[in-house]
Amino acid sequence: VSTQSTGKTINTNYFIQTNLSSTMVASTEEKFDGMLLHIAQQHDGIEPLFDTFFGFLRRKTDYYTGAQKEAAEVLLMNNFKKHMSIALQEQKSKEDSDSFEKPVPKVEPATIEEITTEGAKASA
Repeated sequence: VSTQSTGKTINTNYFIQTNLSSTMVASTEEKFDGMLLHIAQQHDGIEPLFDTFFGFLRRKTDYYTGAQKEAAEVLLMNNFKKHMSIALQEQKSKEDSDSFEKPVPKVEPATIEEITTEGAKASA
Protein backbone atom coordinates (compact mmCIF):
# COMPACT_ATOMS: atom_id res chain seq x y z
CA VAL A 1 0.00 0.00 0.00
CA SER A 2 1.38 3.44 -0.83
CA THR A 3 0.20 6.73 0.58
CA GLN A 4 -0.78 9.47 -1.84
CA SER A 5 1.08 12.14 0.09
CA THR A 6 4.44 10.34 0.30
CA GLY A 7 4.24 7.79 -2.50
CA LYS A 8 5.98 5.23 -0.27
CA THR A 9 5.04 1.59 -0.83
CA ILE A 10 4.20 -0.55 2.19
CA ASN A 11 4.25 -4.32 1.86
CA THR A 12 0.98 -5.39 3.52
CA ASN A 13 2.09 -9.03 3.62
CA TYR A 14 4.94 -7.96 5.89
CA PHE A 15 2.49 -6.23 8.24
CA ILE A 16 0.16 -9.22 8.30
CA GLN A 17 3.01 -11.54 9.28
CA THR A 18 4.60 -9.08 11.70
CA ASN A 19 1.36 -8.14 13.46
CA LEU A 20 0.29 -11.75 13.88
CA SER A 21 3.64 -13.05 15.04
CA SER A 22 4.58 -10.33 17.53
CA THR A 23 2.93 -8.85 20.57
CA MET A 24 2.66 -5.11 20.96
CA VAL A 25 4.53 -3.37 23.72
CA ALA A 26 2.09 -1.38 25.89
CA SER A 27 3.87 1.92 25.32
CA THR A 28 3.78 1.39 21.55
CA GLU A 29 0.16 0.30 21.65
CA GLU A 30 -0.84 3.37 23.68
CA LYS A 31 1.28 5.82 21.68
CA PHE A 32 -1.68 7.33 19.80
CA ASP A 33 -4.36 6.97 22.51
CA GLY A 34 -4.64 10.71 23.15
CA MET A 35 -5.07 11.54 19.48
CA LEU A 36 -7.46 8.65 18.87
CA LEU A 37 -9.55 9.52 21.93
CA HIS A 38 -9.83 13.09 20.65
CA ILE A 39 -11.03 11.79 17.26
CA ALA A 40 -13.43 9.32 18.91
CA GLN A 41 -14.95 12.11 21.02
CA GLN A 42 -15.88 13.93 17.81
CA HIS A 43 -18.14 11.03 16.75
CA ASP A 44 -21.48 9.71 17.97
CA GLY A 45 -20.56 6.04 18.22
CA ILE A 46 -18.24 3.46 16.76
CA GLU A 47 -19.84 3.25 13.30
CA PRO A 48 -19.18 6.93 12.42
CA LEU A 49 -15.64 6.55 13.81
CA PHE A 50 -15.01 3.55 11.55
CA ASP A 51 -16.52 5.45 8.61
CA THR A 52 -14.06 8.30 9.21
CA PHE A 53 -11.10 5.93 9.45
CA PHE A 54 -11.97 3.89 6.37
CA GLY A 55 -12.80 7.09 4.47
CA PHE A 56 -9.31 8.34 5.32
CA LEU A 57 -7.81 5.12 3.95
CA ARG A 58 -9.88 5.51 0.76
CA ARG A 59 -9.00 9.17 0.22
CA LYS A 60 -5.36 9.28 1.32
CA THR A 61 -3.96 5.81 0.53
CA ASP A 62 -4.31 3.05 -2.03
CA TYR A 63 -5.39 0.60 0.68
CA TYR A 64 -8.43 -0.52 -1.33
CA THR A 65 -7.07 -0.21 -4.87
CA GLY A 66 -3.34 -0.94 -4.57
CA ALA A 67 -1.43 -3.76 -6.18
CA GLN A 68 -2.30 -6.00 -3.23
CA LYS A 69 -5.95 -4.94 -2.92
CA GLU A 70 -7.05 -8.51 -2.10
CA ALA A 71 -4.91 -8.26 1.04
CA ALA A 72 -6.94 -5.28 2.37
CA GLU A 73 -9.76 -7.40 3.83
CA VAL A 74 -7.36 -10.07 5.09
CA LEU A 75 -5.28 -7.42 6.87
CA LEU A 76 -8.39 -5.90 8.42
CA MET A 77 -9.82 -9.23 9.61
CA ASN A 78 -6.49 -10.49 10.97
CA ASN A 79 -6.10 -7.37 13.11
CA PHE A 80 -9.76 -7.52 14.18
CA LYS A 81 -9.41 -11.16 15.27
CA LYS A 82 -6.13 -10.45 17.05
CA HIS A 83 -7.58 -7.62 19.14
CA MET A 84 -10.84 -9.46 19.80
CA SER A 85 -8.84 -12.39 21.17
CA ILE A 86 -6.80 -10.08 23.41
CA ALA A 87 -9.97 -8.31 24.65
CA LEU A 88 -11.67 -11.62 25.49
CA GLN A 89 -8.56 -12.86 27.33
CA GLU A 90 -8.39 -9.60 29.33
CA GLN A 91 -12.10 -9.82 30.16
CA LYS A 92 -11.73 -13.42 31.35
CA SER A 93 -8.70 -12.52 33.48
CA LYS A 94 -10.64 -9.65 35.06
CA GLU A 95 -13.65 -11.88 35.76
CA ASP A 96 -11.37 -14.54 37.25
CA SER A 97 -9.67 -12.03 39.55
CA ASP A 98 -13.04 -10.49 40.53
CA SER A 99 -14.42 -13.91 41.49
CA PHE A 100 -11.51 -14.67 43.82
CA GLU A 101 -13.03 -15.31 47.24
CA LYS A 102 -12.01 -12.77 49.81
CA PRO A 103 -11.49 -14.12 53.33
CA VAL A 104 -14.49 -13.71 55.60
CA PRO A 105 -13.55 -11.91 58.83
CA LYS A 106 -13.83 -14.01 61.99
CA VAL A 107 -16.81 -12.96 64.09
CA GLU A 108 -16.95 -13.64 67.83
CA PRO A 109 -20.06 -15.55 68.92
CA ALA A 110 -22.80 -13.40 70.39
CA THR A 111 -23.36 -13.41 74.14
CA ILE A 112 -26.39 -12.38 76.09
CA GLU A 113 -25.91 -10.11 79.05
CA GLU A 114 -28.65 -9.02 81.38
CA ILE A 115 -28.51 -5.63 82.97
CA THR A 116 -30.26 -5.47 86.34
CA THR A 117 -32.02 -2.46 87.68
CA GLU A 118 -29.17 -1.84 90.07
CA GLY A 119 -26.81 -1.37 87.02
CA ALA A 120 -24.84 -4.55 87.68
CA LYS A 121 -24.39 -7.02 84.84
CA ALA A 122 -25.49 -10.60 85.19
CA SER A 123 -24.54 -13.21 82.61
CA ALA A 124 -27.31 -15.46 81.35
